[in-house]
Amino acid sequence: EDLEGCLKPLGFECVHATRKDVNSNNKSSKKNNKKGGGGVSGCTIFYKTSRYTLINSKVIHFDDLTYSPQQMERNKNHQKRLSGTSSSLSGMVTSYHRRNTALLLLLQDQITGRTFCVANGHLYWNPGYEYVKLSQCKYLLHCIQIFAPATPSIICGDFNSKPNSVVYKYLLNGSVDARTVAPWFHYFYEEQNIDD
Repeated sequence: EDLEGCLKPLGFECVHATRKDVNSNNKSSKKNNKKGGGGVSGCTIFYKTSRYTLINSKVIHFDDLTYSPQQMERNKNHQKRLSGTSSSLSGMVTSYHRRNTALLLLLQDQITGRTFCVANGHLYWNPGYEYVKLSQCKYLLHCIQIFAPATPSIICGDFNSKPNSVVYKYLLNGSVDARTVAPWFHYFYEEQNIDD
């Protein structure tokens, strides 16, 4: 809100995506504010209205990775049941619930007439969950392809990743060996003595 108040008089418009757990009063629940700075996280993109026209926008909630849209509709109660058990599957399902978001804008340059996509994503912070961050990154790129196919895109955000991370390598190369960050990978190979 502070930035919007400063930039609006200068001709900038903003589009904001808040987390799913933020209520209409723009405050997140106390449970989610225990760690961190206590502010409401999300993604915002500002654009100059005298130069660009907003064609379309889309908010991405990375919690949607848990189920496909069809499964989400059919299995709302299934998620609650899994989250309440101690099964390994339950842990995998809940590990993707991190309340991170991304925002996509399709903008048109008023001078050239060209359209382009701007994506702003906020990936999970914890270095112990590289597989979650990689999944979020892959999902973001997939959503961009659906939202703005064959359109130039600018991808930015807080990826919570270092230059040697799997997320960075995926963005740079377009592919990685995801097994290296899968939580079950090392366990499986130790149990099977495959490396010996």
